[in-house]
Amino acid sequence: MSMTPEVLADFRRRLQEIEGDLRTHLNDTVEGSEIVELDSPIGRDTRIEAIQLQKMNNANRVRAKARLQLVMTALEKIESDEELYGLCGECGEDIGQRRLEVRPESPLCLSCQSELEGGVDNGKRGRRSRKS
Repeated sequence: MSMTPEVLADFRRRLQEIEGDLRTHLNDTVEGSEIVELDSPIGRDTRIEAIQLQKMNNANRVRAKARLQLVMTALEKIESDEELYGLCGECGEDIGQRRLEVRPESPLCLSCQSELEGGVDNGKRGRRSRKS
């Protein structure tokens, strides 16, 4: 996909904003990930609720870390070789600007992402990959 310098700069800016938001979220949620003491003087229901909240917080942190890694990889592609950004890491085809507008960190085109998630054969297997 050939992007104009303005479009590429917009994606870079959006990725940097997402990176900042994710880092802030991860820093803010560190406090909530403290271990719940089973022998603390709080009631049983409160302890169960605290444990559930801790599990949800930890799951959210895992997702945020994974997304942050995708964002960092996308930014690295833009910085190292602007032509790599927007190409599927699996099949080498264009990811598509509309998909990137929704998730600018997307490493895969919709077909390859669907195949990865659902095992759908999109006919692209075996094509030359342009992974960096």
